[in-house]
Amino acid sequence: MTESPVRFTGFRLVGFAFAIGLLFGFIEAGQAVLSFLVPGALDWRTATGYPVLWVAPLFYGAAFAVCGVLAALGALVLPRVPWDILLLAGLALLGGWLAVELHPVLFSQVTSALIGIGLAVVLTRAYRARRERWFLGALSLLPPLIVLVILAAAGVWLATILHERSRLVALPAISGERPNLILLVIDTQRADHLSLHGYSRPTSPNLDRFAGQGWTFDNATASAPWTLPSHATMMTGHPLADHRAGVAKRPFLDDRFPTIAEALGHAGYATGGFVANVFWCGRRTGIDRGFIHYEDYFGHPGDAIARTVLGRWLAYHALPALGRRDIPGRKSAADVNREMLQWIDGLKGRPFFVFANYLDVHKPFRPPPPYLGRFSGTTHLSRAPREPMIDIGAQGAELRRESPEEIQRDIDGYDESILYLDAQLGELFTALEQRGLLQRSLVIVTSDHGEAFGDHGLFSHGNSLYRDQIHIPLIMHWPGHLDVARWHHAVGLDQIAPTLAEAAGLPQVTFPSRSLFAPGDSAATAMSQVAGRTGLPAELPVSHGWLAALVSDRFHYIRSQAGTAELFDITRDPGEEHNLASDSSFAGTMKALGDRLHRLMPRPIQ
Repeated sequence: MTESPVRFTGFRLVGFAFAIGLLFGFIEAGQAVLSFLVPGALDWRTATGYPVLWVAPLFYGAAFAVCGVLAALGALVLPRVPWDILLLAGLALLGGWLAVELHPVLFSQVTSALIGIGLAVVLTRAYRARRERWFLGALSLLPPLIVLVILAAAGVWLATILHERSRLVALPAISGERPNLILLVIDTQRADHLSLHGYSRPTSPNLDRFAGQGWTFDNATASAPWTLPSHATMMTGHPLADHRAGVAKRPFLDDRFPTIAEALGHAGYATGGFVANVFWCGRRTGIDRGFIHYEDYFGHPGDAIARTVLGRWLAYHALPALGRRDIPGRKSAADVNREMLQWIDGLKGRPFFVFANYLDVHKPFRPPPPYLGRFSGTTHLSRAPREPMIDIGAQGAELRRESPEEIQRDIDGYDESILYLDAQLGELFTALEQRGLLQRSLVIVTSDHGEAFGDHGLFSHGNSLYRDQIHIPLIMHWPGHLDVARWHHAVGLDQIAPTLAEAAGLPQVTFPSRSLFAPGDSAATAMSQVAGRTGLPAELPVSHGWLAALVSDRFHYIRSQAGTAELFDITRDPGEEHNLASDSSFAGTMKALGDRLHRLMPRPIQ
C-alpha cells in the first residue's frame, strides 16, 4: 500500500469515530421523529420525543468515540494495520444494524444483521477509493456537527418553554372559586395489599391517615388489567370497547373522545402530567392529550439513553447480563413529586389539574433502603438466576411458574415498594399542605390495575380479569366538601373523569359515566375489559379472546369471547376459589349480570 501523507492514528481516529457517531445520531433521530409523528409507528420500547434530536447524536458520538479510542490504541501496537478502514467497517456494520432495529417489528435480527453487513461492505469499498478525502472530510465535519447538537438542544428546550407559555397565556379566565384537581395513580397497586384494606402488613400508614379524612371506596374496579386501557378510560370516561386503546395494533388513544384534561383546559385550568410509566403513559400513547405540560421521556439520563436503539440494547441485554435488572431509567416517586411540585410552584395561583403516575410498585421490585428488607429481613436485592429479562409491557415474564420461594420474594419486594411509595405520598401531602394547596384541592388516589402472585396459577397482570388484577384502591380527599366515609357499592375508573368535571363545575354531559359524588347505589356495577392476545399459551385467559367482567356489591361475573362464564361471591369468597356459574341456585344472578353486561357492551372488543 502506498504511504499516505495523512496520519490515521491517535486523536484523529477518535475524532473520525466521533464525527461518524454524531452523523449517525442525527440520522437515527430524524428517522425516530418522523416515525413519532405517525400514531402507532413506534412501539412501547422505541417511543421517543423531540429531545432525541440532540440526545441521539451526543450518545452515539460518545459511543463511537470509544470505538475510536480502541482503534487508536491498536494503532500504537500494530501501526501497519489500516485501523481507519477497520473502524469505518465496524461502525458501518453497527450503524446499519441499529438503523434497521429502530423498527424491530418490521425486520428480524437476521435481516438487520444482513443489512448491516451490506452497508459495511458498500461504505468500506467507497471509503477505500477516496480514503484521505473521506477521512479528512469527516474530521472537518466535527465543528459544525457539534454546533448542530448545541443548537438542537437549545432549540428543543426553547421551543418547549415557549409553546407551554403560549398555551398558559391563552387559557380563558376562571370565574369564581375553583378547586385544584390532583389525580394520583399508583401503577400496579392491588387493593388487598394495603393496610387500608385490611392487609396484615402495615404497608400504607400515610394513605390510611389520608383516607381517614375523606372517602374510601372499598369495592373499586379497574377498567382493564393493564395500564394503557385503564388510563384511557380514566381520561375519557369510556370503556375499552369504545376507545379501543390497547386493542391489538392500536397501542394508543385516538382523538374520538374528549379527555378530562382537554375539558379542564378549555375551562381555564392549567394541566400537567407527570408519568413514571413512560412505556404505557408516555405521549406516544395519546394519554398526554389535553395536558399543557407533560413530563415523560428524557426525565432521567438512563431513560434518555434508552430512547436510542443502542441504548435500549444496553439496557435490555447488557445490563441485565451484568446483574442490573430494572426498568431502564425508572423514575422514582421522589422524582415524580419533585417535577410536579416544581411545576405547580410556577403557576402563580392559577387552578390546576395534575395527573401523576407512579411506577415504584411495578415489577421488578426494587425497594430502596431503608424500606428494603422491612418485611423480608434481607438488606440486598436477591434475584433468582432464572429470572427473565426486563420486559415491561410485554406478555412473557408471567408465563414461567414461580416457586413458592420466588413468589414470597416477590411479595416481600412488592410490599416494601408500597411502603416506600406510601412514604413519598406522605411527603407530597405535607408539601401540598405547607403550600396551602391541600385545603383547596380535590385529591384522588387510585390505581390502574393489580398484580397476580400465583393467584389462579397466573403471574403479573394483563392476562385475566380476576380480582387480584382489577380490585384497586380509590380514595377521595377534599377538605370542607367530603365528610369521612367508607363506601361499599361498586365503582369504576370510568367515573374519574365525570367526578373531576363535577368538582370543577363543568357540564357532565361530556362524559358518559356517573360521578363518584352521586349517591351510593347497592345495585351499581363496575365493568372491566381486556382484549384478546394471540400467540400466548392456552393457560392464559386472554389467549382465547377478549374478556369482560361486571363487579357488583356481592358478585363478580366474567364472560369470555368463547362464551364461557364465571361467577364468584366476593363477599364470602374473596380469593375467588369457587366458581358458582354451574350452580343452579345462582342462575338468576348469572342471567341478570349477563344481560346487564350485554347492554353495557353491545359490541365486541376488536
